[in-house]
Amino acid sequence: MNVSGGTPSFSSATDGAGNPFTYVSNVSSVSATATTEIENTGGGSIQSAEDLDVTYQWDRVPENDFANYYTLIPVIGIVQVGLQAMSDRYTYVTLIGLFVIIAWGANDLLSKWSHRKMWLGTLAAILLPVLMVLTWKQVQYWENSITLFKHTLKHTSNNLHVHNYLGTTLGMQGRTEEAIEHYLQAVRLKPDYVEAHNNLGIALGMQGRTEEAIEHFLKVSQLKPDDARVHNNLGNALGMQGRTEEAIEHFLKALQLNPDYAGAHNNLGVALGVQGRTEGAIEHFLKALQLNPDYAEAHCNLGVTLVRKGHIKEAIARFREALRVNPDHVKAKYNLSRVLMMQQKRLF
Repeated sequence: MNVSGGTPSFSSATDGAGNPFTYVSNVSSVSATATTEIENTGGGSIQSAEDLDVTYQWDRVPENDFANYYTLIPVIGIVQVGLQAMSDRYTYVTLIGLFVIIAWGANDLLSKWSHRKMWLGTLAAILLPVLMVLTWKQVQYWENSITLFKHTLKHTSNNLHVHNYLGTTLGMQGRTEEAIEHYLQAVRLKPDYVEAHNNLGIALGMQGRTEEAIEHFLKVSQLKPDDARVHNNLGNALGMQGRTEEAIEHFLKALQLNPDYAGAHNNLGVALGVQGRTEGAIEHFLKALQLNPDYAEAHCNLGVTLVRKGHIKEAIARFREALRVNPDHVKAKYNLSRVLMMQQKRLF
């Protein structure tokens, strides 16, 4: 299973010498914050509050105060914005009034001091370096998603969403074992946490632990039976175990829920190809490419099926198209090299 695109195939075609032409299937994920496709990248973003346009009028204090109250809405709990209970950005606008009071108030309080400029200058000379150091330290926590999420976990407890976000980020960097630890922590904190179960299933599948992956996908299908991606993931895991008929049932269910799901069309094509039902496989690969013309895995899989039918020239074109979309597509490179060797042997 490949986080950035394809996953390990669960069957292969062979050339005349018995060398395999491999299929590639895709898995998708309900990810971190909302929903992301692991098959296209992944990972997770954090929702933010909408900007509020507030006009202040200094000579009309009641209206100004009332307008300022609007900026407090995200932080007073009346309106929940995103999954987070608090955020630094919520203070940006609301602190303007406080800073104005401090700036003007200090000027008024010190207006009668004979050495006001000297004291204010000295205070500024002391505070600015301190604030610069504190800012530098705070910015380090925002160096990347991993440092931010780890800092968050250090200063919060039972933060299941951040465990899931961190797991997703680690998984996208290939640090699967660490990702699994955080997904497990997330589901311990919330046993019905759909996103974490789904991501955990994907991570386990990447390690070849398909039986465990299936357990978590089944849990997700019980909690969210109408999510097409859940059935696609479960079908993919079942296919990797050789349970092709069961896999087909889930791919069909995914397409029933979302007929325009290119990944499910691709995976159903793989499963049908495994059963030797090449016409049906070609139909679904073509449908996947109709929905997503730059779908490298579908081009590669269609090429494999065409090889099985003896359409070598068409297969070569499909492998080359897969490499046009993704020049680093390993299986397309392998399959193309094998079919070119076959063609060369026939010439001699």
